[in-house]
Amino acid sequence: MSSLLPLKLVALLILSLAAVMASENTLSIPLYLRTFESSALLPKALIQYDTRSHQTQLILSNEPRTASFEGDACLGVENEAGEFKCLQLIKATGASSIPESFILQLSPSLTGDLFQDVAGINYSIDPSLTESVAVVKSAPKGPVPEVKEQIKLVDNKIPEPPVEKSFIQKYWMYILPVALMLLVSGGGGEQQ
Repeated sequence: MSSLLPLKLVALLILSLAAVMASENTLSIPLYLRTFESSALLPKALIQYDTRSHQTQLILSNEPRTASFEGDACLGVENEAGEFKCLQLIKATGASSIPESFILQLSPSLTGDLFQDVAGINYSIDPSLTESVAVVKSAPKGPVPEVKEQIKLVDNKIPEPPVEKSFIQKYWMYILPVALMLLVSGGGGEQQ
């Protein structure tokens, strides 16, 4: 019995390491409903997205308030600051037997190439479909063209650009005193 204890500990350690590694590759995205009558968030679903295998798992909420809610609501996510970000207005039916379909649009994060920020949700209810989740990654932003600055009109006319000054026009105040000193001091006279 005592020889099995280290094997169980090793197996437990391996399972816990596998769970930690799996959680590093899994992106959990909780979706919430916010009704127009109250500011309370009702959990709608949890979408788990494996970034390596690109597999998704949809876990719908069993909370009675969400299942029984009927009416207009806003479907969205919470950001890191805890603020609700409304992504789509929906009409909740309260019927849990109708399959729901989610299409998530993920935008790249600023820290790397991981897609972590939910940029949009397309939610639909279709009795002919099965419950599904599709994840779409946004394309990275491309180059931005350089545009000229808008011309500011003065009295409805295009102002003329300033004329470039010559060297003497720019530095006459420094040249004039030197020239005057040379004229006043004279040429040095004749020496014999």
